[in-house]
Amino acid sequence: MCLALAAEQVRQARCQGNADIYTVRPPYERLSPLPDPMIRFHDHSEEAVSNAFAILRRTRLMKSIRFIIGGGSSLKEMSDFLRDPSWRNQTNGVPFWWCPWIHDLELMVQCALHGLGSIPTALASEQQHMIRKHIQEIFVQGHSPVLPRAVLNSASQEEIDYWIGEQAKQFPSADIVEHRLALISSSLTAGKSAQYDSIPMFDKGGRF
Repeated sequence: MCLALAAEQVRQARCQGNADIYTVRPPYERLSPLPDPMIRFHDHSEEAVSNAFAILRRTRLMKSIRFIIGGGSSLKEMSDFLRDPSWRNQTNGVPFWWCPWIHDLELMVQCALHGLGSIPTALASEQQHMIRKHIQEIFVQGHSPVLPRAVLNSASQEEIDYWIGEQAKQFPSADIVEHRLALISSSLTAGKSAQYDSIPMFDKGGRF
């Protein structure tokens, strides 16, 4: 579908270019934004090159994640890494209720089964009930809830339920999710057949 669309856009661009004899348009406006191996390199825009780089990087990332979840790393290896203080301190972009050995592991399983495209939209909506339950158990209930007793005692049940619901809506962005998965995969596949080398995501404009 993408390839057909790219070819059609290039065809239209060339037709438009012929029609623009009296109205000169910048070359970049006539270049395909979608990567296509059947189209000459010079017919690709910078956006298309960025998209191609994103596709290649995410293909390698998917391969390494499926390798890890498929048994390439033991559960102990994964648990030790996700519970390590150095990783637990990686909190940039994640909500305060995020628990690495629960939620990062769930991200990897979701990605291995359904692909990067299913995160975070599908996972965030499918797991709303479990996220709410997690927040309630950790921050509200139990012998030592994270929220101060003074706050819990002064708030009504409706206020607490509203607060839980609002916090459960918070979910890492797609860029944050991919960045975390890349760092996890890079560590857990080091020296293995499906080794993934985490590199800076310079193609944030990639639409794939």
